[in-house]
Amino acid sequence: TVFFISFASAKSFVIQRTSQSTSSLSSIAPPSSLQMSNQQQQQQQDAAATTVGFIGCGTIAAAIATGLATQSSVSIDSISLSRRSESKSSALTAQFPNLVTVTDSNQDIVDRCDLIFVCVLPQQTSEILQSLTFDPARHTVVSLVSTSTLAGLAADTALPKE
Repeated sequence: TVFFISFASAKSFVIQRTSQSTSSLSSIAPPSSLQMSNQQQQQQQDAAATTVGFIGCGTIAAAIATGLATQSSVSIDSISLSRRSESKSSALTAQFPNLVTVTDSNQDIVDRCDLIFVCVLPQQTSEILQSLTFDPARHTVVSLVSTSTLAGLAADTALPKE
């Protein structure tokens, strides 16, 4: 599964999800809403519902979680947040009570979610990721840590680079 996230501004982005293997964005864009009935659109979204987790909940994580909660391109089943910033995680829970949950356990987030955003300070990344158990068949990890490398993330999570 591939997620394309295109940022139009600091508060606006478009997300698309596909299960096809291809290198051309135009060939994997979802069918036009004009070509699909509302029922077909809902069935497509329900079949592809995603569980999203954020390890760390600072400003960037809160902005992405808000964007995911308010967009309609990808069906989001749930969003789990760590309690890193109590004010931000509490505000998201209040704003999206049927979608967002907050937990004190990063492993709980990994256990609940398919797509994991890592939003911690650079000096915390390795220690936090190495303490967690990921499932290579299930998890996709997206790092928002400025100093992360693909090799480092693969080593810390024991997930393949591909």
